[in-house]
Amino acid sequence: WQTVSLSAIAYDSAGNQLSGRSFTWLSSDTVRAPVNSQGVVTGNLVGTFTVTASSEGHAGSATVQIAPATSVMVGPNVDMNTPIDAGETSVSVNPKNPLNLVASANWVHFASIDGGRSWKSIQYTTVGAGVDPNVAFNAQGVLFRQGITLGNPAPFLWVDRSLDGGLTIPDALRTEAYKPLGAGGPDQGIMTVDTVSTSPYVGTIYEIVSDYSAVPIYTRIGFGLILFVSRDGGVTWSAPIDISDCPDNLQEPSSYITTGPKGEVYAAWPSGCHGQNQYMFTRSLDGGRTWSANTSIRNMSSRSPFVLTDDVRGNTTIDVDRTSGPNRGTIYISGNDSYSADAWLVRSTDGGNS
Repeated sequence: WQTVSLSAIAYDSAGNQLSGRSFTWLSSDTVRAPVNSQGVVTGNLVGTFTVTASSEGHAGSATVQIAPATSVMVGPNVDMNTPIDAGETSVSVNPKNPLNLVASANWVHFASIDGGRSWKSIQYTTVGAGVDPNVAFNAQGVLFRQGITLGNPAPFLWVDRSLDGGLTIPDALRTEAYKPLGAGGPDQGIMTVDTVSTSPYVGTIYEIVSDYSAVPIYTRIGFGLILFVSRDGGVTWSAPIDISDCPDNLQEPSSYITTGPKGEVYAAWPSGCHGQNQYMFTRSLDGGRTWSANTSIRNMSSRSPFVLTDDVRGNTTIDVDRTSGPNRGTIYISGNDSYSADAWLVRSTDGGNS
């Protein structure tokens, strides 16, 4: 976000400096390194760029490099929201505009179109994706926000959409993704969107959520850890399916879901099935229609003697290398052991077989 001022000088064919000339400035990337009419370049994102000054049909150029300092400092911090509760957060970047960032938190939504310098907030009340939210863009820059409405008699799950980078969330684009029958309902939902252009399921939205519903509308195996899918950009949603094969009636919270470069879908979560504190993994190779048997990828360590660590819950994250680099397809799963507060990461280079 620093600036540098460039200057231009015009000469005649004999090498004499010409005065009173005006210049037109142009950057090779007007988003990452814009330049104004006075030649002032603003560094929005890291990279090397060309800035050109032209006058009366003649031009000269300079190379501008935007790089982090030798000693990288995260900051300056931007206070997005004060003073209301802003827990359970997520953030996403628009693939169509890297300066468009969107963040979510309980009861509030944030959007920035200047790389995070300033933020607009939208307050949620009693309708829409207010609680336990997360946000994700599709490849076309459409924003989705999933979250829970604390309805009566049971909470239910909405998915909101925005067509302007999260600056507005129209009621007309809100869809009810899952509404249980009777008491109980969903908790801690997470959504992901397949954005790989070569994937057979590109554009598909996947939602995973723990379910407390008293009267399930699906075949429940134990405690419901359910998945439902939208294949039309969030307009309609499939019936939920239970992807956990644990028969115990124990909550399976803090799940996470992501997609691979070939359209694979991967999910992971902490589980106490059969009295074992472990992290489970499953995958789908057909767009979320069927799922593999659950596999344990890590056993939690024993209880820690340190106070307060019991509140450090084992929230799981999972992601996949979708680049064209040498690690394409590698699955990474991270978390922390709730009984010891140890952070950890595991990986798979064979699609989750090991």
